[in-house]
This record gives sequence, C-alpha cells and structure tokens, in this order.
Amino acid sequence: MSAMLTSCGHSGDVSQPDVVAYEENIISIPTIEGLDFDLDINHMSIQELRILRGFIYARNGVLLKESDLRKYFAYHTAWYDTLSLGLLKRNDSPHSFTLSFDEQLFIDRINTRIEELRQANYVDLEGDTIANVQNIVNMFSYPNVTQQCMDELAFRNFALEADSIPQLFTVYKENDSLQLPSFITTDLFLQLSHVYRAYILQQIEQEQLIPRLADLCLSLYQFSMDQTRQAKTDELKDIAAYNAAYFAIPYILLTGKNLKVTDEYQIQMEEELAYVAQQTDHSSGFLPVQGDFPYQRFQPYGHYTKTAELRRYFKAMKWLQLAPYGFGNKQQIQKTVFAAFAFNSQRKTSDYQSILGIVSFLTGQPALPQLSDLAGYLQKEQINTIEKASNDRTITLVGNMLEKLAKTYPQQGYVYCKKGIYFMPESYSLDAEVFNSTVDRRRNALRAFPRGLDVFAALGSEPAMEKLITGYREDTLWAALPDSLEELKLRFQKNVNSVSANDKWMECLLALQQGSQSPLASQNTEWSDQSLTTSLASWAKMKHDTYLYGKIPEYPEPSDTTQAIAEEY
Repeated sequence: MSAMLTSCGHSGDVSQPDVVAYEENIISIPTIEGLDFDLDINHMSIQELRILRGFIYARNGVLLKESDLRKYFAYHTAWYDTLSLGLLKRNDSPHSFTLSFDEQLFIDRINTRIEELRQANYVDLEGDTIANVQNIVNMFSYPNVTQQCMDELAFRNFALEADSIPQLFTVYKENDSLQLPSFITTDLFLQLSHVYRAYILQQIEQEQLIPRLADLCLSLYQFSMDQTRQAKTDELKDIAAYNAAYFAIPYILLTGKNLKVTDEYQIQMEEELAYVAQQTDHSSGFLPVQGDFPYQRFQPYGHYTKTAELRRYFKAMKWLQLAPYGFGNKQQIQKTVFAAFAFNSQRKTSDYQSILGIVSFLTGQPALPQLSDLAGYLQKEQINTIEKASNDRTITLVGNMLEKLAKTYPQQGYVYCKKGIYFMPESYSLDAEVFNSTVDRRRNALRAFPRGLDVFAALGSEPAMEKLITGYREDTLWAALPDSLEELKLRFQKNVNSVSANDKWMECLLALQQGSQSPLASQNTEWSDQSLTTSLASWAKMKHDTYLYGKIPEYPEPSDTTQAIAEEY
C-alpha cells in the first residue's frame, strides 16, 4: 500500500527559496514546570511550533482536538493521559480551560511566527507551484520516511512509499486515527467502476436482452411466415418471405435453433449464415448494399467471447444493427413497409423499446434511421391493414418520409446502404465522428489513422492538444488537423447534449484534466500527463466494454505506405 505525505494547506504567497528535503529536528518536550516563555522560537519550523503550542494546552490537561497531537503527547510523555482524563472527569466540556497570561502571550507569539512561515508555504520550481517541505506540519506521523521520499515530495508535491498493509480498510483506519486524509487513486476507482459496469452489462444482456431479442425475432418471423401462406398475390408473398428470412437469421444466430423459410429464400438465408460464420467481407445477394458487406464485424469481441450464449448474442445483435432495409426503389420500400407493419401488428413496441432504451442509455441515440420510426409513421397515418401498407400511395408517402428522415441523422463513416433504414442501428458515437474527421483520406496520406488523443483534444482537453501538436507534431503529418480539431471542439461545445452513460463518463474523464480547481499536488506537468494517460486508458476500456453497440469509424483500405506509418506510430 502507499501513503501520501501532506503539507499545510493554508494559502500564501509563492516564494522561491531553495527546495530542500525536510530534516527531522523535533524539539524535546519540556517539563510541565520548566517551560521558558522567553524561548527563542525564530529558528523553529512550523511543525516544532505546532508541537510547542500543543504542549501548552496539553500541560493544562486539555483533550486536544487534533488526534495526531493527542497521540504524540500520549506517546512522548508520562503525564498527558493522566491530566487529560482528570480534566475530562472534572469538566463536562473537555476543551474548556483558561490559559495564564504568560501562556496566552506565548501562544500569540507562536501563532504570529507560524503565520510568518506560512508566507513561504509554496515555492516555484520550473514553472510548477510546489509546497515547501520545510513547512510540513505532521512529519512526526511518518517516523520511517526515507530521504528519497522527501526528495520526491519536494519535487512533485506528492510521494509514494511502499507498505506491507494488505487491505485498504486498514489504511483508512490508521489514517483516521492519525487524522490524516486518505487518497484513493483515480486508477483504482476507474478499474472498480469498469469491473462493475462490465458485470452489470453482462447480467442485463443475459437476463433481459437475450430472451427479449429472441422473442422479438421469433414473433416477427412467425408473422411473416403466416403472411406468405395468406398472401393473395405473388408479390406480397415474396415480400413476406423476404422478411421471414430477415428475422430468421438473427433468431438462428441467437439460439442455434433452425428455422425454415420459403424455398426461394432458403438458399439466400443459408448463404448469409455462412458468411457470418466465415467473418470475411463479401457481397450479399440478400441485402440492399453496395459492394462488400462487413461480415468481419461479426467476430465477437471483449466479454462476448466468454460464453457461447454471449457469442451468439453478439452476432444476432450485429445483424439487426448492420443489415439494412432499403428505400432506393419500390421493391425495397415494400419490404421495408412490411417489416414496420409486422412490428406494429405484433405489438412488439415494448420489447423493442426496452432493448433500444438500454442500448441508448449505454452509448447514445441511434446514428441512422430505425425501423421503429417508420412503424410510428404508419400508426400516425392509420395504415393498419396489409392492403394499405402495400398500395402505391403508401409506398410513395413512405419513400418521401424516409428521404427526409435520413437527413435528420448524423452520417458517420462509410454507409453500406446509401438509402437504408435499420432495425436497431448502432448508436451515434462522438469519438467515431472525431476519428472520421481527423484523418487525411488522400491516397498515401501520412496521417491515415487517428490517435486516441484526438478524442480528448476535440472535446477541449488542452493537455491532449499539446501532446498532439507540440509533442507528436501530428500537424506535420496533416496540416489541416489543428483546424479540424478546433472545428469539432466548437461544434461539440454548442450542440452535444447527450445523456448516455458513455458521454457522461467522458465528462468525468475530461474533469480529471481540469487542474485549476484540483489539489495542489495535482497541479503540475507530470500529474497532468498521468491524468491524461489515465483518461485514455479508461476511454479505451469503455469502448472495449460497449464495442457491440456504438458506431465504429470506417476507413478506406490503406496503401502499403499508410500501413507502414500506422505501425510506426
């Protein structure tokens, strides 16, 4: 375990004496009768003066309020406990007493001298304000402190010393008895928070999301299959059969159970399942996408690799997030409208919203149009029969509505379906937008990949910006980077009002880097660097925990040059 040495916390002018380590020189405690009120105190330290002042009260039997001084006198004298307990028995108020004229005059002289010394509480060391270790008031609480520890304290405002104490509660108890503050490191707090968050997320997924998602997909599959048997036209039968296959795929991925669809779509469904299993990007004969579909993103990640159930859940959720419905032509719109109509007919709004609500709370609002938007529109327009849902007027209305809807969502990175709507789209990710905006997309660009520092710089962290520009000289790799970051920073300050757990966590991490209101020990360059490193680590862990749900930035395939640079940095 480690303990932080503390210095007096009263403010004073910053002076510039030599920074030297404290040398223990505690005065000998005089006898009760032998105190010299004319004693020269000008050579004494604040700690010595504090002990001397405490001695005057102690010899009167006062139960000192400062527990560290009580222990000091109890340990170093044979009389303090007896006197204080005697006064306590005789007086209902253990702190009530009367000083003699000489005692009060001596204490006034001590207080004046302490205030004089406090004017040198702080020194200037290479631009950092450092507490003057000569003014530490409680070194007697650290009898075994090393010179190396004192040198560190004099240089950084804090020092860490190894200890053999096995449990934190023992540290808290000991510090409390000595009336010392206890410090919990940010790293420890963040680690425990991430462990707790990951545990809660996994419990919610296993106990709530997985069964609800399975029921939702099965219900929509069954409705679609029923419609294939009831359809009055081949066109409507094909639309229903397509939707049956669409919802059968995530159900099979989630449960491992087999479902049958019509012969026309059985082969296509099995192909999609095979592509998901192979996890290699491939063109799709089933989905309305341009180019290859990102099947490689169905590779489970993080805690989703722990159990077969979580691995299946990951793949099923990815399908519902990434596999789009289209509205680029009449046939696509018909299939999309049918899906929304099925959603309304099965009254699955509650299950759907419970899943979406949890995802939105964790990572943010959907980044792309979602099928529930269309379902709500159908209800508003009272399109409540399969005939109304499939007529030309509805198709025209829906096409116009979806065109407008798509413009209201932020477009992040590459979109696999230019005119697409998603069953449960990935959440808008502020950091994904940053990454997409802080890379040079020209061929053979030197800055083809971003840094984690980009996120914090875009959110207003001056230490992060300093590291990027002055430290790593990233602006020499792409001259437009500073302007891009400044543009993002201004926009985020005005327009970002997310209430997701991720964004609130980012606010906490940014607060770590705002040193002006923090304790003096954390107001130096090294502490700032450590806070930034801790923030980056916590952000990376948070992204690791919620990788499944957030929008992931997309980059073009790198050339040999950009790949080599990425590996170098």
